[in-house]
Amino acid sequence: MIKRTLYLLSVALVMISAGIAFSHIIHFSGKGALNPGVFLNVQQKLYENTGIAVGVVQFGAIITLLVSLVIMPSHSTLRPFFVIACAAMICMAGIWIFKINPSVLTLNSILSTKTFPEIVDFRKQLRIWHGLRGIAGLAGTIALAYAFVPGTKVEKELQAN
Repeated sequence: MIKRTLYLLSVALVMISAGIAFSHIIHFSGKGALNPGVFLNVQQKLYENTGIAVGVVQFGAIITLLVSLVIMPSHSTLRPFFVIACAAMICMAGIWIFKINPSVLTLNSILSTKTFPEIVDFRKQLRIWHGLRGIAGLAGTIALAYAFVPGTKVEKELQAN
């Protein structure tokens, strides 16, 4: 029962993480039409209001996946799917930590010193990095969703836990 609850929590956190990444992608079409200065102000506000929550959800997903892998039998048919999901969440977190976060933290200097072409380039970079996060999130979600496809060997093992 504890294993199953942990597995389900992992699935929920991975799906929420992927959903957050997709929401960023969806918002870019509307934000792309904004004046560069307004765009940067909006990005900064969103970051201030959601950055910590996004981090908590993603690292929660990574931790629950890792704990699941530790308590999961080595011969489990679930293991490869949890490994894929964990790698996807680590990839998403890495993109956030090493690419998006440093870019967002420079917003104040961009507002005061950068020209319009540099801000347009900044927008393109954010779009690309959020797109890659979305792809990783989708991979993790698909991997874990497969465990719940009725009638599969993986789903039967999950039901047995």
